[in-house]
Amino acid sequence: MAVTIDSLNALVQDNYIPVWINNIFDSNVFTPRALGKAQKESTTKLIHIPIQYKKNTANGSIGRLGIMNLDVPEVGTAATWNPITLYQTLSLAWEDFIEYNSELAVKNGVSAFMKNAEESFKEMVSAKMFQLNAAQSSTDFDGLDTLISDAVDCGNLSYSTNSWWNSQRLTSSDFGSTAISTEAVLVDPSSAGFIEKILRKLYSLTLYGGSAPTVFVTSKYLFDLLDQVVSDSVNRPISVKKSGSAVERMGYMGFDAMQFRGVPIISDAQLYTSQASDTAGRIYAIDEETLKFYVNSAGNMAYTPFKEPVDQNAMTAKILWRGANTVSQRRKQGVVTGLASQY
Repeated sequence: MAVTIDSLNALVQDNYIPVWINNIFDSNVFTPRALGKAQKESTTKLIHIPIQYKKNTANGSIGRLGIMNLDVPEVGTAATWNPITLYQTLSLAWEDFIEYNSELAVKNGVSAFMKNAEESFKEMVSAKMFQLNAAQSSTDFDGLDTLISDAVDCGNLSYSTNSWWNSQRLTSSDFGSTAISTEAVLVDPSSAGFIEKILRKLYSLTLYGGSAPTVFVTSKYLFDLLDQVVSDSVNRPISVKKSGSAVERMGYMGFDAMQFRGVPIISDAQLYTSQASDTAGRIYAIDEETLKFYVNSAGNMAYTPFKEPVDQNAMTAKILWRGANTVSQRRKQGVVTGLASQY
């Protein structure tokens, strides 16, 4: 069976792109999870996000025939973001293409490079999500270090002149100046820097308007410390199985998933990759209702078919995404910095 460019495009677009997108969006890693919840937007121009920053005081109680306050107060403004474009190329050498002479060869070859593209795209967007603000370029979407901060401008609003806009940022000084950059402090229940106490304070400070954060995100190292703390506080189950005259015992250790006050805790290896040192770990408390991607509806993982360049013995297709990472309630987001995190 001879494979043509048209048949290859049809195969990739109809059979592999939907699976590729679902695999990314259904991932439990925070960034693909956030992309899957992106709000669709029709414009490719500046994205405007309404911001409520003070109460409407035109209310109260009055007596009979009293005068009401009918002032129209200005209670909001707007944060703005320029959309950016993410892309993932799918490249196929001409030599490989002409060897696709059977349905099985096509399936094996396409499956391999689509899986590679999926993992590459996940890693790329996660790296951008967790990179430090100082490393962010004009072609990157805003990462968490920019969106969740009290020392960085965001959405074209100044942090210094709009203090109401700033996030909750906690450091060692918020925990009795204990050395939260050391593991011994984080796992010591008697310490002010005990990791459970840190989560408790972060959770409480990000409660706003009766709503709690929807997810905690941290490094794998800090996730493992939390796992250790939880494991130390519960009885580990042991299964007993008889096999003839012998008795087999199996102990169960470690948790696949954890929650704090009903809020899931997830880890991402990119958090450690982006941190400045082993004493610069972070835990984020995120409200995904107000921190979200906006995506152009025509550029939500749009597929451009394989084409053969005139100067190269290969074919290339592209998957394109256009949007911005935004926040409308920055003060509902929080972060603890300066934590021990060795991986």
